[in-house]
Amino acid sequence: MHFDALTLACLAAELRDNLVGGRIQQVLAPDEQSIGLEIYAQRQRRYLLLVAGNRSARIHLVEQKLRRGVEQPSPLLLLLRKYVRESSLSAVIQPDPSERLLQLDFDHAEHGATTLVLEILGARSNLLLLKAGGRILDCLHRIWPGEDSVRPQAPGQHYSPPPPQAKAPPVDDGSADYYMRLGAVVGSSEKLWRALVAGVAGVSPTLGRETAWRATGDSEVRGQDADLLAIVHALQELWSPVQSGEWMPGYWREGDQVVGFSAYPAHLRGEFVAANSMSEAVE
Repeated sequence: MHFDALTLACLAAELRDNLVGGRIQQVLAPDEQSIGLEIYAQRQRRYLLLVAGNRSARIHLVEQKLRRGVEQPSPLLLLLRKYVRESSLSAVIQPDPSERLLQLDFDHAEHGATTLVLEILGARSNLLLLKAGGRILDCLHRIWPGEDSVRPQAPGQHYSPPPPQAKAPPVDDGSADYYMRLGAVVGSSEKLWRALVAGVAGVSPTLGRETAWRATGDSEVRGQDADLLAIVHALQELWSPVQSGEWMPGYWREGDQVVGFSAYPAHLRGEFVAANSMSEAVE
C-alpha cells in the first residue's frame, strides 16, 4: 500500500468538506515527526494528524483525541501555537493532484494569513509553516543553503515547491502528442506497472498494478502486451473522482488483517471493504 497522490487528493476533498471554516483550538506534537490539530468545525471537535516521518508521512483525521508526546516543544510547534492556534482554516489545497503536496491556509485575527505545507516525499518529507508571500517561518526538517542548492528549507528562506516531474500526466492533458508520449512509456517488455511508476506522474506501485489489472485483468502484465487505449481508459477511470468528487475509499482485508488501503475499489489482494472516509481507511 502507498500513500500516493490519489490518496492525498481523496483526503484533500474530505478535509475541505469537513474542516474548512473551522477554528483551530489546539496545536500539539504527538511525537517528533508529527503535528496534531484540534479543530472545531461543523459543531464538533475533529482531530487532524500530520506526519512528516520518512516512511510514514501522511495526513488524516483520527477518531481519538490526540495527546502530547513531546516534552520539549520544537521551534515549529511554538510558532504554530502563535500563528495557527485560534485561527480559522480557510482552505485546503492540493496544487497538483499528481503531486503529494498539500497546503492548509489559516487566517488569524492578530497575526494574519499563514500556510502549513505538507510534502510527502519519502525520505525528504517535510512540514513547513509559511508567512504570506512564501517566506518560511520554520519547518520540521531544516535544510540550510549549501546543504541543498536547489531547495533550501529553513527559517527566512523563500519556499519553493518541488520541481515538476519529467513524466507524462496521468490523464489526457489535451496535448497533441499525449498518446505518443504515453505509448513510449508503456510500450516495452517491462512490466506495465513498473513502466507507469517510472513514466507517469502520480502513479505509485499500488496504483500502477491497479491500472494494469483494469486494463488487462493481469496486474503483472508486460507493457507491450497491453492495449494503449485500455490503459488510457483505466487511468481516466481511476483519476475521474478528482473532478467528479465521487470517491470510493476503502481498505483491503485478508481474514482479520488489514493489509492496505486505496481511494478506489482495488483488485490486488484480499477483500476490498468500502470505508466511510479515506481517513477511516488509512487509520
